[in-house]
Amino acid sequence: MPLGPARRSSEPLPPSPTQVPDCPPVSQDKDGRLGTTVGGYRIDSLIGRGGMSVVYLAEDAHLGRRVALKFLAPELAQDTKFQERFTRESRLAASLEHPNIVTVYEAKEAGGQLYLAMRYVPGTDLKRLIEAEGALDPDRTVSILSQAASALDAAHAEGLIHRDVKPGNILITPRTSAEGRDRVYLSDFGLTKRATSDSGITATGQFVGTLDYAAPEQFEAKALDARADVYSLGCVLYECLTGEVPYPRENQAALVYAHLQAPPPRATERKPDLPGAIDQVLARAMAKVPEQRYASAGELVAAAGEAFGVEPVGPTTPIGPVPPTSRRRSVALAAAGAALGVVGLTVGLLLATRGAKPPPTGGPSAAPVDYVARVDPTTGKIAAKIPMGSHPIDVAVGEGSVWVLDADGSVRRVDPVTDKTTVLSKVARDPQAIGAGDGGIWVADGLGGVHVINAASNRVVKTFDTGGFAADVAPGEGAVWVAVFNRTKRVDPSTGVVTDLGAQVSGGPDRNRGAAGQTGYAIAFGSGLVWDLSAGGGEGYQGLSRYEVATGKWRQPQTDVISRAIAVHGDDAWVTVCGTPGMVLRIDVRTEDVLARIPAGGAVCPYAPQAGNPIVIAAGDEGVWVSDGVNGTISKIDQTTDEVASPIKVGETPTAIADGLGSVWVTVDGTESP
Repeated sequence: MPLGPARRSSEPLPPSPTQVPDCPPVSQDKDGRLGTTVGGYRIDSLIGRGGMSVVYLAEDAHLGRRVALKFLAPELAQDTKFQERFTRESRLAASLEHPNIVTVYEAKEAGGQLYLAMRYVPGTDLKRLIEAEGALDPDRTVSILSQAASALDAAHAEGLIHRDVKPGNILITPRTSAEGRDRVYLSDFGLTKRATSDSGITATGQFVGTLDYAAPEQFEAKALDARADVYSLGCVLYECLTGEVPYPRENQAALVYAHLQAPPPRATERKPDLPGAIDQVLARAMAKVPEQRYASAGELVAAAGEAFGVEPVGPTTPIGPVPPTSRRRSVALAAAGAALGVVGLTVGLLLATRGAKPPPTGGPSAAPVDYVARVDPTTGKIAAKIPMGSHPIDVAVGEGSVWVLDADGSVRRVDPVTDKTTVLSKVARDPQAIGAGDGGIWVADGLGGVHVINAASNRVVKTFDTGGFAADVAPGEGAVWVAVFNRTKRVDPSTGVVTDLGAQVSGGPDRNRGAAGQTGYAIAFGSGLVWDLSAGGGEGYQGLSRYEVATGKWRQPQTDVISRAIAVHGDDAWVTVCGTPGMVLRIDVRTEDVLARIPAGGAVCPYAPQAGNPIVIAAGDEGVWVSDGVNGTISKIDQTTDEVASPIKVGETPTAIADGLGSVWVTVDGTESP
C-alpha cells in the first residue's frame, strides 16, 4: 500500500480513542450512560466503541482521577462462565505492575453490566502514528518497541500471553520534540474472549487476535507461549520500518495462508536504505516455527537495535528465554475492545485444527470425553459412545467401517458391529478432512496433499500432491474432488492425474468446513455436481458455487445467506445457515431453487462455528442430520416433509456427522481446558 506523506513532528497527531485502539471517536448523542455514575465512576464522555465493548472517559468520584471505563457487550454479562473468567483474569492482569503496561484498577459487575476501570492514557497509538507520519526512523522504532517489549516480557514472566500485539494496542504519549522520547503503554491486558484453552481459538470458536499480526500457531489452534507475541511484535517492527503490514493481501484467507506459508518479507525491499541485517532479525522474529524465534520480546528488540546501532531504552527486563507457560498459570489475555471485523473470525475460516488439551480425569471408569457417538436413526437413542483420541475432527463411513480423523493426524477405524477401534498413527501432518469411497479412504492434509488408505491393509498406500493446502475431500463417480485453497481439483485414483477445475465463481478461498474437517473449506459431490462453499458473500461470509462435471462450468446459486456447511443427497443440497437457532436450506440441485428454509441446528454467528460450536450437516439414507453446536445436540430433518424431530443430546461439541451402516455417527469433542 502507498505510504502517506511524512508529517513534521511539530504537527498534531490524530487523537487515539484510548483503550479502544483502532476505533474512531463516535458521537456523544443519545448515550444513556453519559452523566451517570456507575460503581463510583462518573461518566463524562464517550471515547470509542468497538464490536464487543464501549469505552468512556470517567472520573473516580472517590479519588478524583480520570479513568478509562470499558463496558463489555451486554450478552457477555449473561454468560456465567465468562463472568467467572472475566473476574479471575482481570485480577491477574491487575497484578501486573510495570511502567509500560496500562494499569487495570478493577473489574466489576454493576446492574448486569461488566466493566473494567483502567488508567486513562492521553495521546495516540502506534497505528495512528504510522498513518500520520509513514515509516518511522530506526531510532524511534527501537525506542517505542523496546518499551512495548519490556511490558511483554514482564507479562510473560507472570505466565500471561497477550495474543493481540499490534500497533493499535501500543498507546503513545508522543514526544514533544525531535530529541525527546515517546512514552509507551501496552494496552488490553485485561480482557479475554471466552478463552477456555491456551490456543488462539476461544471456546465459542472466535479467533483471538488480529490477522495482520497473528502467529501461525494461532490459526492452528495450538497451545501458545510467549513466542506467539514475539512473532506479532516482529510484524509490528516491520510495519514501523516500512509503513505497511508484512503481508498485505486482498482477502482474509490469502492473509492467513501467507502467515502459514509465505516467507517473512524483507524490509529492505520496501526501504533499500535500511541495513541488510534487519532482514535477518525479521526472519527470525517471524519464523513459522516458534522454536526458531527469539526467546523473548526484549531479545528481538535488542537484535533490531544492534542491526541499527541503536541502544534500546529502559525500563527493561532481563533478556533471556521465557519458559513456556504452564496450563495453570497461562491465561491468554485478548484485546476485546478493538474494531472486531477480523477478531471474531471463525475457526473454519482460519485454517485451524484443534490444539492440545489435557486428558480427561476420573480414572478408568470415567466416561469417554472425546468419542464417536453411534445414534440409532429410528429411536434417536445413543447406542454407544466409542472413545477416540485427542479431539476427533471428522468422520466418514465406507469400506464396511467408520473412519475418524483426529486432530493429532491419526485415523481410527471403528468396527460398526463390535465397536472395536484400530488406530492408524501419523497419517497426516496437518489433518483437515476424511472421506470414504472410490476404492479408498481419503485424508486431506494441509501440508501433504491427499493420502489414500487401503482398507485391506490399514496403510497409507499413496499420497497425491495437490499443489497446495488440501482442505477437504469428496469422493464420487470414479474421482476424488479436493478443495485446495481457492481452487477445486479432481484426482483420478487410477492414473493419479490431478486436474485443476479452476477457481470457484465466488473467487474466494474462505470456505467453511462443513460436516468434516477444521478448515475454512467445504466441498460436496452428488448427481454429477461438485458443490463448493467459499467466501462469495464478502466480509468472510460463505458463498455457494456449483461445478457441473459434464460441462466443466461453474455457477453460483443465489442464496443471500451466511452459509456454513453443505451436504448433498439425491436431488437436494442441504446448506446450513448461521444463527441461534440456525436454519437449513433445501436446494434443488438442478434448478438451484431454494425449496425450503427449515429452522434447525445453530451456532453463534456470523463469526463462530468450528472450534467451540460448529454447525455441521450430513445427508444420507437415514435422513438429514444437523448439529447445534451451542447446545451439543443433533436434529433429524425429514427429507420428504422437511419436519424437524426433537433434538438429540450427543455431548458437549459435535464436530462432524456421517450417515451409514444403519447408524448415524457423530464425533464429539468433550474435552474442556481448566
